[in-house]
Amino acid sequence: MQDTFKYPLGSKARCIVDGFTGVLVAATRYLSGCNRYMLQAESRDGKPGETYWCDEPQLEIVGPGVKVENVRGVVSGGDGPSPPSRDPR
Repeated sequence: MQDTFKYPLGSKARCIVDGFTGVLVAATRYLSGCNRYMLQAESRDGKPGETYWCDEPQLEIVGPGVKVENVRGVVSGGDGPSPPSRDPR
C-alpha cells in the first residue's frame, strides 16, 4: 500500500472519466489502498461549488489552483472542538 498522495491539495484537477473540474480540497486513503480526492468546483452566484470524489488514477492536474496557506485558518479542523477520545490508552 502506498503511503503518500500523488497530488497536493489546492491543485486544480480534472476527472478524466467525466470531465468534472475543481480544486482538490480533501484526500482520503482507504484500507484497500485506494486514494480518493474531493474536488470542489468554482463558486457560482455566491453559492459554494459542487463537490465530487474521484479516484487518484482518474485525475489529471490542469492548473495551480489555490495556495493552501491562503485558505488555511489559524486553527485547523472543523467548526468545533474535537470530541474526547474513546481510546483507553
